[in-house]
Amino acid sequence: MITTEQSVSNKLYIILKLNRLLFLICLFSIMLIITSLIYIVFKVIFIKKLDFNKVNNNNEECSICLEPMDKNTIVITYCNHTFHDDCIKKMLDYNNKCPLCRRIL
Repeated sequence: MITTEQSVSNKLYIILKLNRLLFLICLFSIMLIITSLIYIVFKVIFIKKLDFNKVNNNNEECSICLEPMDKNTIVITYCNHTFHDDCIKKMLDYNNKCPLCRRIL
């Protein structure tokens, strides 16, 4: 026959196991959120803003708006295509691919 002490001990053991399981589930959820945020941040960082004077564009034009690259800030993607900063930002709102090579940005 189970005594009251054993019954309480079993209940405490079960509660501790459930608490541990709940803790692990919360920890996993937090890690998943952090991983997603890191991915989003690094995805944005890989698109570099450059000063127009530092890039030799020799009369190139933005392939989105077809205007000369004469603005202060241009963007070079990691597929090495250059665009106006404003143009690529607007484009990425609708599509996450490079307008030239269709590589996912």
